[in-house]
Amino acid sequence: MNKYLSILRLGWLDAMEFRTEFFVSIAGWSIRLFIAVFLWLAVASARGGTIGSYSFNSILVYFFIVQTISSFIFSRVGFEMAYDIYRGDFANYMLKPLNYIAFRLIYEMSKNALRTTISAAIFGVILFAAFGGISLPLWKIPLGLLAMLGAYGVNSCLIIIIALSAFWITNATRLTFIYFGILTTFSGMLFPIDLFPPKYAAIFEWLPFPYIFYFPAKIIQASALTPELLRGFIFQWGYTLVLGLIVTLIYYRGIKRFEAIGR
Repeated sequence: MNKYLSILRLGWLDAMEFRTEFFVSIAGWSIRLFIAVFLWLAVASARGGTIGSYSFNSILVYFFIVQTISSFIFSRVGFEMAYDIYRGDFANYMLKPLNYIAFRLIYEMSKNALRTTISAAIFGVILFAAFGGISLPLWKIPLGLLAMLGAYGVNSCLIIIIALSAFWITNATRLTFIYFGILTTFSGMLFPIDLFPPKYAAIFEWLPFPYIFYFPAKIIQASALTPELLRGFIFQWGYTLVLGLIVTLIYYRGIKRFEAIGR
């Protein structure tokens, strides 16, 4: 346990050491938010001030929430794992007394935690200045954190499954880019899932993608804890458990095929 706590600390210190990358990404998000403001302003104006069940203000708050929590949920671990396997660096971790997947996830989560703290402070000020903030009763804080952790679990497991395919194919990074395209469309990152036609939204609820961005944002934005949100937790953590078991199975099968010639 102490070694993983040390990994957690090292990830936090690494994020503090290399802050420029994060602030550059904040600038990129800000540009995307400005584009979203003008886009949804045009859509709301054309539809009489509302977008489905959302007002112009509420959908902008949704996007601010998504941008904030994405600092924690977004995972880069797939690229690192795929490169480790492809280049043979994975052999170095096989000699160490730790679980490789746990090492990668804990190290990244500690860095993401710092990024989320900073982005929450920045976007929180913007939300307060523009909309007077958002309601955060006590019940939202633990449930919001639980939803973000589950979202990270679902997203990371899907990315790791793709990354571990590098045990069988030469380079898995291209598949990761395809996944990000699917994720952007069907996770609620670009627009809320409930803006899809009802029959499609009902289908998407059975997929893992809405539980990555859409569900945590709805938890934070909700006015009350409803049965639908409780059911969302069951789906989200059910997916985390099932995908985690699949990751474990693929990982141990892949180790048997791994070769590090020249390492």
